[in-house]
Amino acid sequence: MLNRRAARRIALPVEPSQQRLVEVLSFLPFLTVVFAAFVPLAATLYLAVSTTWTLAERSLVRRALLTP
Repeated sequence: MLNRRAARRIALPVEPSQQRLVEVLSFLPFLTVVFAAFVPLAATLYLAVSTTWTLAERSLVRRALLTP
């Protein structure tokens, strides 16, 4: 099993132009956790807003159609 410490010992040297990319990619697992936390919140917000909009629209259309 290869762990992070062993991988650093055998890692190839990184070019200076790619150093920033390596630093950003090292945070990728943490970004996955952030996305996993916010996607269900966004889906819940979407369902709540969509349902509210539909109910309001339906009531306005019914009121307009039933009023002679």
